[in-house]
Amino acid sequence: MESLLADSYKTIDNQPIGTELDYFRDRFQATIQSYNPTVKTAEESTTEQKDVVLKLLQSLLSLPAAFSLPSISPQHDNLAVEIFNLISRISNDGCVYKDYHDLLELVARKALDTEIWNAVYSVIKQVLPATSFVPQVLTAIAVVTSSASQQGSELKTIFCEKFYSMSSRNKLSETLMDFFTNILIKKSGPLHNGVEWTTFPNPPTEKAVWDWFDTFQSNLPIKTRGIYYRTSSTKELTGGESKRQLDIIVKLRDNSSVDSVPYNWEDICVIGEHKQSQTSLKDLLLQLGRYVREVFIAQPTRRFIHGFFIHGTSLELWVFDRSGPYSSGSFDIHKEPERFIHAIAGYLLMDDEDLGLDTYIKRNLDQMSISIKPIGKNKKKKLLLDRIPLSKQGAIVCRGTSCYKTINTKFVVKFSWAAPKHLSSELDLLEYANDKGVKGIPRVFAYPQITTIGDLRAGLTFDRPYNFKSASNIGSPPGSPPLPLTSYAHVSLASRILAGSPTKKDLPEAGSEESPLGRTRSKTQKEEIALKTSTHDIFIPKQREFGCLVLSPPGKPILQFESIKVLLKVLLDAITAHKSLLIEANILHRDVSENNIIQTDPQDNDGRLGMLIDLDLATKIGDTAVLKHLTGTMQFMGIGVLLGYEHTYRHDLESFFYVLLWISAHRSWEIGFECDSTQRPQNSILKKWYTGNFTDIAQAKRSHMHADGFEDILI
Repeated sequence: MESLLADSYKTIDNQPIGTELDYFRDRFQATIQSYNPTVKTAEESTTEQKDVVLKLLQSLLSLPAAFSLPSISPQHDNLAVEIFNLISRISNDGCVYKDYHDLLELVARKALDTEIWNAVYSVIKQVLPATSFVPQVLTAIAVVTSSASQQGSELKTIFCEKFYSMSSRNKLSETLMDFFTNILIKKSGPLHNGVEWTTFPNPPTEKAVWDWFDTFQSNLPIKTRGIYYRTSSTKELTGGESKRQLDIIVKLRDNSSVDSVPYNWEDICVIGEHKQSQTSLKDLLLQLGRYVREVFIAQPTRRFIHGFFIHGTSLELWVFDRSGPYSSGSFDIHKEPERFIHAIAGYLLMDDEDLGLDTYIKRNLDQMSISIKPIGKNKKKKLLLDRIPLSKQGAIVCRGTSCYKTINTKFVVKFSWAAPKHLSSELDLLEYANDKGVKGIPRVFAYPQITTIGDLRAGLTFDRPYNFKSASNIGSPPGSPPLPLTSYAHVSLASRILAGSPTKKDLPEAGSEESPLGRTRSKTQKEEIALKTSTHDIFIPKQREFGCLVLSPPGKPILQFESIKVLLKVLLDAITAHKSLLIEANILHRDVSENNIIQTDPQDNDGRLGMLIDLDLATKIGDTAVLKHLTGTMQFMGIGVLLGYEHTYRHDLESFFYVLLWISAHRSWEIGFECDSTQRPQNSILKKWYTGNFTDIAQAKRSHMHADGFEDILI
C-alpha cells in the first residue's frame, strides 16, 4: 500500500486529522486497550467491539481527507466509498474485530496521519472483496452513471428492500406470500393482467382509491399489525397544532383507540397523500411535510416517519428523519405491481423499529420510563417520565430537542438529535463547568447515547437530490443567495455529504417552540423553512446522534413567573450564572433566550431562583472560528452578532436585556400578566426582531434601542 499512498502525502498534509478523532479516542480507549488477540475468542466480535469499529469508520468518513484520497478500486472516485462499504458490510454481516485492531491501536495512540490512513487501506484490502459493488459517491451537482434508468431501478430496489422486503418480515406467513403471488399472476380473473391493475380505479378519484385500499386490506388472509384509515373531516383528527384532514393513514391494531374517532396524531404511523392527477412534486412534498411536522410535534422522540403519495398512477415512498427527507423515486404502480404491493403491505407489517417509532422510552398504558446508568455507577436506574414534555420542537430538519420532567425524582431528561460534536460538547462543557464550581447551571446525572442517522440509513445509497428554489430568503445573512429546498429522491452516500439544514439556530427553526416564526409566516413559507436544507456550504456528512442528557435540578419556564420581583430575580441569577461560567470556566454561552432561562427551587440550586441552561452552542473562549459563527435565537441575538462581528460576552448581556423586553412588552400580553389580553395590539413592532434578513433585524433593533425609539416598545 505504500505505492498507493506515495502520491497522497500532500493530501494528508493539507487535510490533517487534527483533533477530529479525539472524541472517539477518549470514549473507546478502554475498550481498545482491553482487547487480547491471543485468547480463543479473539476471532469473535462482541456487540461492544462491533460498535467501536462502526464508530471509528463513521468518524473516518467525516474527515475531508477521506473524500480526497484515492480509492483502491478504479471504479470509485475516492476512499470514502470504500469506508462506506465497510460500514454497510459490518451493519449487514458483522465483523472480525481482529481485522480492525491494528487500525484501532494506531488511532488510540495518536499515530501519524500517514500511518492511520495506510492502515485504513490495509483493512479495505483485507476485508473487502476485490469485486465488491460500492455505490459511487455522488454530489448534488453532477451524477456519473452508466445508465440513468438502470441506476434508478437499482436504487429503488435498495430502498424498497430495506423498508418493505417481504422476506425480512418474520410475521409474514407462507400463506400471505402465496396470496401475493396469486393476485399478481393468477390466470383466472387476475387483479393484474400483466399490463395494469384491473381493479385500480380509472379515473383514480380520492374515494375510489380509498375504496381500493380498503378492499385490499380486507382481503388479506392474515391479521396485519397495522391498518389503513382515512379522515373525512378535520374534526376526525386531534392533538395537532393545525386542523388537518389526511387522505390515508396507518395505525396499529393493538392501539386501544385504533377504531375510535376522532384519531390522534400521537397514534399515526404512516401518512399517505393522494392526488387524482399528476401534481407538482414540490407541492406534494410540502403537503406531506406539513403532516410529518405534526407527527414529530405529537411524537417528539420519533426516529423517522414513513410517508407516500399517489398522484395519478405514480407512487413515491418517502422517509423523513431529522437530517431530511429521502425517497425511493417515483414509479408507476401498473408497471411495477410487485413493488407497489410490497410497499403498501409492508406498511401494515412493520415492527416499531421499521416504523421509526421510539423504542428507547418504555410505554405501559399511561406510564413512560427509561433505564439509565448514572455516571460512575454500574447499576441501572429506572426513571419515570411525565407524559407531557416541558418543551419540544416543531421543525423537521433540526435537533428535535424535547425535555421531560421525571416523576418522584428531581431530574429533567433532554432528548436531542445533535451533531456528535455538539452532543459531546454540551456534555463536556457541563462537566467541566461543574468541576470548576460554576453555580446556576445544570448538573449531569447520565448521558446515554441511543442511535444515529447513519445507523438508521445504513445500507442505503443516494442518487442526485431534488432541488427546489425557495421563494423567499427568510432569515438569511445579507447578500446570501436563496437557499434551495433539497430532498433526496434516491438514497446515497450523498445524503451524508450534503443533506441537512444549517446548524442549530444559524437560522431559526420554523415552527419550533424556540421561535415565533412558525406562528407568523405563511403556511407555505413555514413548511419551506422546515424542510429546507442547504447544499452550498455543507461538505461533510451531516451526521446526527440521538441521545439524552439526564440533568438536575428540574425547573419551570421563566414565563411562569408569579410577580415582577420573581422575574427580575430569575434573570439576575441567570446573569450571575453566565458570569460564573465565563470567569470560572472560560465558557461563553452564546444562546441566551427566554427558553434557556428557567425558574428553580432554591433548595436544589444553591439558593438561586434562576438557572441558565442549554450549552449546545457554548464554547470555550479562544475558539475564534466558532465565535464568528452566527448563533442564537433570532429575536434575542445581539446587533453585533447579526452584523457578523465576533461573539463576545457583551452580546450575551445584550440578549439578557432583550429577554426582559420581550417578556415585558410581548409575552405579558399572551399570559395576561397585569394586563387584559383581549386588549392586545394586533400588530407588534417587535415582529421586526425576527422577520427579514439579519441586516433588517439588526437595523430594527438599533432603531428601537435609540432614545427616540425605545419608548415605542414600552407603549
